Amino acid sequence: MKKVKQDFSDVFRDSLKEGLDPVLVKHLAEELDLALRVQQRRCLLLVTLLLVLSVVLVGVVFDKDHPQQPIVAALAPEEVAYIPQYTLPHDALWVVSYRHVARSPDLMTTTEQPVSEKWIKQVAYHLIVAQQSLALKQDEKATVHFEKALTIFPEIQGVHGPLGTLYLQQQDLNKAIMHLETALDEGASLSVLNNLGVAFIRAGELKRAEGYFLQAQAMQPEHPASHKNLALMYREAENPEASLAHFKRYLELQAQDEKTVETYAEYLIELDRREEAIEFLNTYSALHADQAQPLYLLLAKIEARSTNTVQAVAALQKMSRHISANQALIKLNQDDFDSIRDTDEFQALVRQVELATVTLKEAW
Repeated sequence: MKKVKQDFSDVFRDSLKEGLDPVLVKHLAEELDLALRVQQRRCLLLVTLLLVLSVVLVGVVFDKDHPQQPIVAALAPEEVAYIPQYTLPHDALWVVSYRHVARSPDLMTTTEQPVSEKWIKQVAYHLIVAQQSLALKQDEKATVHFEKALTIFPEIQGVHGPLGTLYLQQQDLNKAIMHLETALDEGASLSVLNNLGVAFIRAGELKRAEGYFLQAQAMQPEHPASHKNLALMYREAENPEASLAHFKRYLELQAQDEKTVETYAEYLIELDRREEAIEFLNTYSALHADQAQPLYLLLAKIEARSTNTVQAVAALQKMSRHISANQALIKLNQDDFDSIRDTDEFQALVRQVELATVTLKEAW
């Protein structure tokens, strides 16, 4: 800018010496005005460039000092959990309002942050929702929330046991065994030992299953579950005497389990101990008349296989007293009684039941 001014000063000085020419003066003024405008534009452009460079440099420095936090992948797509307030204890009601906060993308980074209020709330939220999901029979949702709690806080205790049981129910044996063994390291319990035994039975490792069942029995010798598990395991291992002994003890402790009564009687038949099975069913049915209907039916089928018509029909007559005439006819039409269907005793029973159905219709 100084050089331009100096050049024009020289021109004016020379002009003054030679005498002023009005045309020249006007021309020089126009050139001076044009030069000033060009110089102003250049300055404006330079200032703009400097501002842009400043913004870029500030952004680079900020990114360097504040690196972007990595996003932790979600274990599973999560919908907002429905949690009935009436199922929550008073000190856990805060999760109802917190459930929307828990889905915030910012909280997905909590696994890589130090312990904080946010971190603790996330763990507590997932644990409470998991427990409530279990109570509501929502096993898959419970599994997801237990896993999320472990992802945030891998060292937490008391989660591996229920999570392993959930995987056992879902037939995922590898995950079930992994979590149950971790739970066992945290402290032995009857449920963990029995569930580990069940998992190893399903995996075909009967020796390992036996070891866990025996540990459970040693912890509580007269707990019914231990005897039932050992009975089923020894049956699988083809050790009938040990199996039957545990079946008997289990039924002494848990007499109302009619399904296991049927299993025990059928196992006796399988072992070709028919007379023992019949005696057991007769005795049990007499002692537990309110549960006798399916047992009389089973007893009738056993007698029918040996074409013991009188005994089979006697058992069917006892069975028919516990159900309606229509239900009794359905039972009598089962294929198990084809071997005695044409006998006089069986046909007489059929007519008796059919007459009862006709009488019932007339009464209506």
